[in-house]
Amino acid sequence: MNQTAGAETRGPRGLSLVPSGTTGVWLMTALLTLVAGILFVTIQMDLKALPTAVSIPWWVLAIAFFVSEVFVVHLEFRSSAHSFALSEIPMVAGLFFASPAELLVAQLVGAGLALLLVRRQKTLKALFNLALLAFNVVLINLIFRAIVGTSDVMSARGWVGSLVGLIGTNLLSIALIVLAIALVDRGFEREAFQQILSIGFIVTVTNGCLALLGVQLVDANVAAAWLLVVPAATLFIAYKGYSVQRQKLSSLEFLYQATRASQSTRQSESVMLSLLTQARAMFAAEISEIILFPAVAGDKAQRTALGPRNDVTALHDIDLDPTTGVWARVASEGEALLLKQPMANPQLRKHFEALGMKDAMVAPLRTENGVVGTMTIANHLGDVSTFDIDDLHLLETLVNHASVWLENARLIDRLEESLAHLTEMNRLKDDFVATVSHELRTPLTSIQGYIKTLLRPEIEFDADERRSFLEVIDRQSARLHALIEDILVVSRLESHDQPPNVDVISLPEIIGQVIEELEETDAARVEIDLPERHPRIISDGSKLMQVLANLVGNALKYSAPDAPVKVKAEVEGPGITVSVTDEGAGVPDEFAERVFDRFFQVDQSNTRTSGGTGLGLYISRRFAEAIGGRVWLESSSGSGSTFCVWIPLEPASERSSEPDLPVEVDP
Repeated sequence: MNQTAGAETRGPRGLSLVPSGTTGVWLMTALLTLVAGILFVTIQMDLKALPTAVSIPWWVLAIAFFVSEVFVVHLEFRSSAHSFALSEIPMVAGLFFASPAELLVAQLVGAGLALLLVRRQKTLKALFNLALLAFNVVLINLIFRAIVGTSDVMSARGWVGSLVGLIGTNLLSIALIVLAIALVDRGFEREAFQQILSIGFIVTVTNGCLALLGVQLVDANVAAAWLLVVPAATLFIAYKGYSVQRQKLSSLEFLYQATRASQSTRQSESVMLSLLTQARAMFAAEISEIILFPAVAGDKAQRTALGPRNDVTALHDIDLDPTTGVWARVASEGEALLLKQPMANPQLRKHFEALGMKDAMVAPLRTENGVVGTMTIANHLGDVSTFDIDDLHLLETLVNHASVWLENARLIDRLEESLAHLTEMNRLKDDFVATVSHELRTPLTSIQGYIKTLLRPEIEFDADERRSFLEVIDRQSARLHALIEDILVVSRLESHDQPPNVDVISLPEIIGQVIEELEETDAARVEIDLPERHPRIISDGSKLMQVLANLVGNALKYSAPDAPVKVKAEVEGPGITVSVTDEGAGVPDEFAERVFDRFFQVDQSNTRTSGGTGLGLYISRRFAEAIGGRVWLESSSGSGSTFCVWIPLEPASERSSEPDLPVEVDP
């Protein structure tokens, strides 16, 4: 059994020899090379082959080592993998029929060519493996010759020496490979290590016994050596069959584990990360990702991915058109796509190489509404292997289950969002009812009080007192009317859209009407800054007036009685921006957007100093949108706020692609 590291033996997340985690492996490679070199030069370099009737040239052994390193069997152990071959046969033959120097050269040349030319291992992987192989050859020769001594090499001492050497060096190799993995991946599965050790022992003894039979056969009659081919091939096929069956059982176990992991959580993000973790281990891949297509036009696709290395991306918005490229093919055909290494299609190869993928499998995620996304597994961890049709079928099975899990998780997410929204709306409605009750009761109490006072027959009021009482009743009635009007406006906005009633309007006139409706003391606080010449506006004057009245009213209400409120207008492109600035307490950053929600108020306590229902800014935003404009909070601090409204000069339906310059009129 031959041990090689890097692609064939992987830790819990796959061995990925990257510069940031390979210092220890470089040191191990240098140490193995140094020890092997010292032992060989000081003890074995001048040793001859043991006296036997047969001598095998080093190049024959090199060919045998090359073949054994090409035809290897991969055995999966949960998230780790191990490879084994029939390299014990040329190794034992070299112990009996070649010198230590010849065996070392044959091993390095034959295995080195296989690792570099066929399996295309990267530099560090190949160097570590070659250093380990050289160390094994030197060590097994030491053990073998120490046990044989001066005895007949073809005796029982030769058999025992070769078996002990094989078992000792192979088990030591497993330990060194696991150490290299632990240095790179910061750990290794203990259960996998125990399984590799036990199976490695069995395979090594089996291959060693077959090799000893071959040695005895060759020693008796060299011409009969070809008879060894049949049992060797049979043993290789048996290993291969065992590997296939174990892989099938491992796949079922992974599906079971993926099912358990997905059912243990209800949130879609957790489900996807769990699936991707299981899938990356299942297919021994470097990258696994799920892309969810936009639910509605204009939305962005969302990508959740693991890898390369330990990178994690969760529900990241990406620009992706599912009607083009590989996504369109998978979505339209509804079939999984297998892209082996190297990819034959140059466009697909260029596309996936840009994503850092050398080979990949892409499968559609289906629901009752069709294909809603894809699952991609990429970069198979191996030097000679890539994804095959069996992997694709397994991915399709996993994706069929994953589609159901993801759909259930997304439904639960939507239900939780709906429940949270309904809970919040109920809370806001309760607050609204309490607020409206308070706001209605205040003016009604005042009106009732003054009316009852005026109706008292025992008290005579002069004309000034009577007028003062009636003015208070009028103001409170106006306040009550405004409150009821806001409630009715919101009801109409919620029930159906209100198209704007457009006409040519004058912004100074609209602002003037807003100021005229204010009390004299409030009107005196408003400072107006308008351009000397202003463009003509085609819009809904009543809606614009309501927007400006709400903004100016809020600015006056939430600032000191003697603080100024500034109203400024500036032409900006195909529209005009009106800003309203106050010197009040400002709006906290976390409420910058929520102030435009229905019923929302920054101060929601029952002891707040300023009344209101929390509908003014909501109505302002809806009216501004109705006329094609928008309202926003430009800035806010502890010393005041600036709210802005942008008004288009004309409705969007009447604008041309190349708008004329605005027509300027005298103010």
